[in-house]
Amino acid sequence: MSKKSLEAATALTTEFGTLNKVTGQNIAASAKLMTYYNLTAQEAAEWARITADNAKSMTLMVEELSNIRDVAPTVVFKDLASNAEEFAK
Repeated sequence: MSKKSLEAATALTTEFGTLNKVTGQNIAASAKLMTYYNLTAQEAAEWARITADNAKSMTLMVEELSNIRDVAPTVVFKDLASNAEEFAK
């Protein structure tokens, strides 16, 4: 494991509060943020947590919308994906 990957893994463990949420994928992503954008390990870990929190929030929102509209969550996800540019405005 490279020095940056080790730093990323340590910062992610601290940020998430547990090693169970740290994956090879988020270690690699954090190490890339550190390398390409000159972020500290802690800054990269904070981005990883924000991304994870946003994904969880998005999933909860989709579940709620699917319940309101009485459709499968897949329908809502596909609708959001097909209108992503509109949501970004």
